[in-house]
Amino acid sequence: MKIKKVQSACLILACIAATGLIGCGKTDETPKKHEAITFMAPYLEVDNFIEEVHKTYPEIELEVVPYSGANTTTCLQNMLEADDLPDICTQTFYKPDVVDVSDKMIDLSGYDFTDNYVESRLKDVSDEGALYMLPSLYNCYGITYNKTLLEKHGWKLPTSFTELEELADKAKEAGVTLCMAQIQYPGSAFQYICNIADAGFLGTMSGKQWQKDYLSGKANVSDTEGMMDSMEYIQKWKNLGMLDCSNSDPVDDSKTREAFKGKLTVSNGTTEWHYGIRRYNGQIWSDAIPV
Repeated sequence: MKIKKVQSACLILACIAATGLIGCGKTDETPKKHEAITFMAPYLEVDNFIEEVHKTYPEIELEVVPYSGANTTTCLQNMLEADDLPDICTQTFYKPDVVDVSDKMIDLSGYDFTDNYVESRLKDVSDEGALYMLPSLYNCYGITYNKTLLEKHGWKLPTSFTELEELADKAKEAGVTLCMAQIQYPGSAFQYICNIADAGFLGTMSGKQWQKDYLSGKANVSDTEGMMDSMEYIQKWKNLGMLDCSNSDPVDDSKTREAFKGKLTVSNGTTEWHYGIRRYNGQIWSDAIPV
């Protein structure tokens, strides 16, 4: 099961305003130092970005607002609500019909650089034609399997939930932990539960309408058959052990990695989380299982 999660970058174009003012109505040609443009890009390497900016606009000063906390989403949303944003910032969640940022952001739809984006991606963030945020990073949520461990035990890679249930029985008999889920971090458990439901009812047209109705107070879970079916399905995942994070540590990643030593068959989470593990301890971790 692969589910994409969109991360959107909101660009408050103070940089355009600043460069547009260079030399306007001034006779003094002495180079002026620009006020630094602040931006926040959690966990991203920005050195290359800054280098590219300086190639075209050497006079532009860029200042990175650091962040290395455990809950990026909450931090960014709090900054948005408090109007305490850097000039260029990111949001991990943005739906124009849910989040109104028209009073905080500049409409970017009239700028030529938006032509560099795929039109279908711009439609995802279009607010009735206005573009207050632009798509940035995409993540793939799914299940990554330990190929080394499967081959060692002669187990078949599951391609359905029924086959996953069969694998769970075999793993239990062999004393192997079936799964370590990436839900030990703040908000991750709720996110993953929503991802599971999104592969079913929430991904349908009725499900999308239900989300809007729920947010406006017109619908709830208990009287919606599709959502109740999703809750039963999520319970099956939990009962199977697919939402287990008991061997992980939200503070010390080294302890989490230690738990992977020859013990786990599959794990849930974002792809970049698995990339660090798939090279760990000589074991091979491969692509997501289509369950």
